[in-house]
Amino acid sequence: MHSDNIQISNLTLINSPSWNIHPVYSSNIIVQGITILAPVKSPNTDGINPDSCTNMRIEDNYIVSGDDCVAVKSGWDEYGINYGMPTRSEMSGGIQDVRAGDITAMQESGSGSRLLFGRGGLSKMYVKGMTLHTMGNGYFGLTGNYGSHADTPWDPNALPEIKGINYRDVVAENVSMAARLEGISGDPVLESAFPM
Repeated sequence: MHSDNIQISNLTLINSPSWNIHPVYSSNIIVQGITILAPVKSPNTDGINPDSCTNMRIEDNYIVSGDDCVAVKSGWDEYGINYGMPTRSEMSGGIQDVRAGDITAMQESGSGSRLLFGRGGLSKMYVKGMTLHTMGNGYFGLTGNYGSHADTPWDPNALPEIKGINYRDVVAENVSMAARLEGISGDPVLESAFPM
């Protein structure tokens, strides 16, 4: 937490009981050449979760997980909203300027990529080059109905602004659904959220 100029590289992490790599409120981070191995049926064994971080590069990693391989976050519900530090490069503090590419994902269930809103805003996200195999719930999901909150009370009126999301060159094989997009009542997803 609250660190700068971090490099985590050339490690193998096996059977963590929870999240593996979780930098928080930090900047200028490289996570490279990491192998993370967790049983595919183990919940909450996320691989790499940048949380309210800036200028983070994640590359050349191999992750097997029972949950998210990489999850970009900025706090949870009121905790993220009150702190208000977006992740740039859990999401109540917002997520901005994310670039991702050359991703291969294999999974028997779940989604290759999900955007969960209802917790904070998301803008300027560009993903190019994803190859997805056997995604049981489809390869792309955007939902406002995630239904998980850190604490009570949480503010159901804290509606996000979603804009500038761009996915290119996505190939999915053996999928049951191409995409699933679910909005939030009273907070429409605008056409400008997905520029061509």
